Amino acid sequence: MDHAYSRAHSAMLTAIILGLQTLAWAAFAEPLPTAEPEAVGISSERLALIDRVASRAVEDGDIVGAVTLVARHSSVVHLHAEGWADREAERPMEVSNRFLIASMTKPIVTVAAMMLFEEGAFLLSDPVSDYLPEFADSYVLETSLDASKENPRLRPAKRPITIHHLLTHTSGISHPFIVSGVMRDLHLRAGVWQGLGPQDATIEEGVRRIASVPLLHDPGEAFTYGLSTDVLGRLLEVVSGTDLSTLLRIRVLDPLGMLDTAFYVDSGLGESFAVTYREDVPGELHRLDTDPVDARLDTDPVDAAAVSSPYEGPTTYFSGGAGLVSTASDYAKFCQMLLNGGELHGQRVLSPKTVRLMTMNHIRDLEGASWLHPSHRFGLGVMVAAHPSETHQLLSEGAYGWSGYFGTEFRVDPKEDLFYVVLTQTRSDASARFFRHLLPNLVYQAIISD
Repeated sequence: MDHAYSRAHSAMLTAIILGLQTLAWAAFAEPLPTAEPEAVGISSERLALIDRVASRAVEDGDIVGAVTLVARHSSVVHLHAEGWADREAERPMEVSNRFLIASMTKPIVTVAAMMLFEEGAFLLSDPVSDYLPEFADSYVLETSLDASKENPRLRPAKRPITIHHLLTHTSGISHPFIVSGVMRDLHLRAGVWQGLGPQDATIEEGVRRIASVPLLHDPGEAFTYGLSTDVLGRLLEVVSGTDLSTLLRIRVLDPLGMLDTAFYVDSGLGESFAVTYREDVPGELHRLDTDPVDARLDTDPVDAAAVSSPYEGPTTYFSGGAGLVSTASDYAKFCQMLLNGGELHGQRVLSPKTVRLMTMNHIRDLEGASWLHPSHRFGLGVMVAAHPSETHQLLSEGAYGWSGYFGTEFRVDPKEDLFYVVLTQTRSDASARFFRHLLPNLVYQAIISD
């Protein structure tokens, strides 16, 4: 299928927008407005519980530090830093600290994709192979545990991978550190990276390696969290005629004033990062190495991923799945844009109809959906909450968002006209309990009126 028109059209739009870079994007760099909690129906006293619980989590060693932000009715009512950005150096956490947001990159890339979709660059039903020929002949591994890695049993996929499959993680493309057995071995032999951290390659090279590995299942038949959004990022490069870093900058980040969000920062800004930690043994948090390491499968997947220093200075691998760094205030602008139905600062990024399409359940009750939070489902690039009686949380039905590997999460709730962002850099079960389970309830219990 000839998509020359779509590519030419998108390249023209990119050129036009590049020409508009003389506009003062810095004018949009100001943080969102603030308000007293009571002015937007939130109790200050109840909201203060977030700080107390975060302080307790630091004292108990569940997290090293955190930044939390809550906004309602277009105003920020809570922005707080707790604990340490660098525990060993006794550098306190600050609300301006940068974080490796890992998979919270995916919703931003999804928005860029949906912008091109709105412009007629592609259909969600288009086969990925129309843009990335390396996916023209996809094969499925018939059994992931019993097959021989030297002679794996493969069969042709029943149907091609579509862009919709990439957006919903139903492509069958897996994640190297989630799979095991022969599938893991095949990823290793192909040189597929872990999906986190730096990589000495381009996204074009990395996606070719992904394409050389068989699928875990037929496209559309199960939910498998994997490297689909990295593939999507490369597809957007082909469609737009520009690299993913530039595409995100000119189409999403600059228009929203997200000037602290990027794939890398200028050298010398290392101390603006919160250091990453993980739990080696129960109750003990270990500071991860900050020297560049090889993030392939022959190293520990977490140590290989959690490095902050390579995020200083230029990089070549723009991971659509997990590559961005950001701040709480920057990501709040992205959340407010979604809550506004695709608009912020007078800049319309998406139509309200497209935001609604993104944030509805697209996977129904597919096999593998239970991998998500209990009773949640998946839209396009975001997770969608079911009824509170199923989630056992105070989240409204239809609230959506996503999390990141190192303890970051956001949720947008159209019913309450509210969103929150929580950023930690602690990978542990106790950290997950804090940001994924305790924090939502702490936010919602503070709502006392419309």
